[in-house]
Amino acid sequence: MRSYRRLLTALCICAAVPLVAQQNTWTWDTKLEVRANYRDSEHDAFPLRFPFPPDFLPVGAKTGFEETVDAGNHFELSVAQIRLDVAYGKWFAAHAQVHGQDKYRRNPTSEDRKIDADELWIRFGDKPEFFERPEGTSFFAQFGKAPKMERQPVRLLESYGLAATSFNRFEDIQALVGGTIGRNFYWRFQAANGNPFFMRD
Repeated sequence: MRSYRRLLTALCICAAVPLVAQQNTWTWDTKLEVRANYRDSEHDAFPLRFPFPPDFLPVGAKTGFEETVDAGNHFELSVAQIRLDVAYGKWFAAHAQVHGQDKYRRNPTSEDRKIDADELWIRFGDKPEFFERPEGTSFFAQFGKAPKMERQPVRLLESYGLAATSFNRFEDIQALVGGTIGRNFYWRFQAANGNPFFMRD
């Protein structure tokens, strides 16, 4: 009888090991996003009443204009992006999001950088996803270039809305620590390098 009990205990332990191993294994994911569009726009220019400093205006100009950017007929590759994620259970995550072209984040007629590390961060600890109720008290620490914590997590359109597009569009180099207290409260502390006001068109 004892031998059967030992065998049953051993089987229970062996049955539990794959479950634990399954929860704490390395996983990876990759996504590719490509967007293109055709644009047909007429040239328009409207003077603005905003008092721009003289060094903001072209030489000889006394007022600024809201003007069509690169008017005419154009077929454009607007975004080419690759996203890589590596994780070990809930205890470690690394994320990279690189743009090979993104005309919505720069002046499309300029020769600004066309390859950009949009997001590049590592995280230690359990960070429940937005709208996901945590299992209990948790703690995490995240370091690198990541979105501001105020930015809405779901993008319904190209724009994130006025406030998010103007103030929270770009990612910050930051250290973010936080966690949950039980299942009903969360806390965050962020130290970042700041984010420029974004104004385009």
